[in-house]
Amino acid sequence: MIFLQIATFPPSKGPEVGKAGMKAMQMPQPDYVKTIGQWVTCAGELGTKFYSIYEVDKEKIEEGFKWIQSSSIPFESIEGMRTKVEILTPV
Repeated sequence: MIFLQIATFPPSKGPEVGKAGMKAMQMPQPDYVKTIGQWVTCAGELGTKFYSIYEVDKEKIEEGFKWIQSSSIPFESIEGMRTKVEILTPV
């Protein structure tokens, strides 16, 4: 199963996001979650938009989804930061 995590934040919060990102990187990633890639772009009025794509083993979908959501916890206190997780399905 493929998951897309999207985070948006105001450009002025870049330093705070960087610090929280360093903290998030210390969380061990489970073997059943594979990072496919991460991308960043300018999103106009929304500020900065960050995309992370993960592949989760079929047997561990619920656990993988929970881990992906928990990876946003270090960012929750940053004003203007928004995150969401979506499931991508092939067409």
